[in-house]
Amino acid sequence: MKQSSNILFLLFLLCFSCFFSTFSIAQTVNFEHLGVEEGLSQSGVTSIIQDSRGFIWVATQDGLNKFDGYEFTIYRNKHDDLNSLSTNSLLSICEDKEGILWIGTEGGGLCRFDY
Repeated sequence: MKQSSNILFLLFLLCFSCFFSTFSIAQTVNFEHLGVEEGLSQSGVTSIIQDSRGFIWVATQDGLNKFDGYEFTIYRNKHDDLNSLSTNSLLSICEDKEGILWIGTEGGGLCRFDY
């Protein structure tokens, strides 16, 4: 009987120490706001991903925004350029296993961005 009470006591101490050790680790999380003032083409964001190269891609109602950690590069429809986005109104972004970005547009179909 004494051995089982010792095991229970040890389990209690282990659980107790694990519970309070999670509170003793202080983590600081910092958020940085990135908006139009920082170079985003528009504040109406419809989709965000981080690609396999580390870039953050932001789909908006005014083009595709690539953030490299320092600044935004904006990709928009160019009327006479068949290699540009089909429209500026974007709905979604995803990356396939080959690293190609697929951009779903509003009324302009699906666009493929290949580095």
